[in-house]
Amino acid sequence: MPRGASCRGAARPGHARGDRDRLPADGTAVAVRTIRRTLQRLRPDMLHTHLAFADLAGIAAVTGLRAGRGERIRLVSTEHGISGVRGYYQSGDLQARVKAGAHRARLLRTDRVIAVSDSTAAQVAAQWGAGRSSL
Repeated sequence: MPRGASCRGAARPGHARGDRDRLPADGTAVAVRTIRRTLQRLRPDMLHTHLAFADLAGIAAVTGLRAGRGERIRLVSTEHGISGVRGYYQSGDLQARVKAGAHRARLLRTDRVIAVSDSTAAQVAAQWGAGRSSL
């Protein structure tokens, strides 16, 4: 599939993009390995991820790596939307609590969170405990 103008622009130095997105169906190990190889090659100052799977894979990939300036690679995550109903995406209370705990844990390792709206920011803070200073 030919790349569009936005992908060609994203391919300039410091703006890595693979030939296709890594998906949960590819497996976590494949995603982490792919991201890690790219980070080792580019040694960027930060990694910007979108959505929980990419956040978790990104956290695993940056562990122990350094940016070109010798500092740890910073993590920035974009949250696109969260239901105001706790547990909306899970089938049971236990699963909802486990997932909320995983979200809280990943946010502890994320340097900044970009929320696409005020309501998303409010839900991140209310459900996962992210402080306003990181949003």
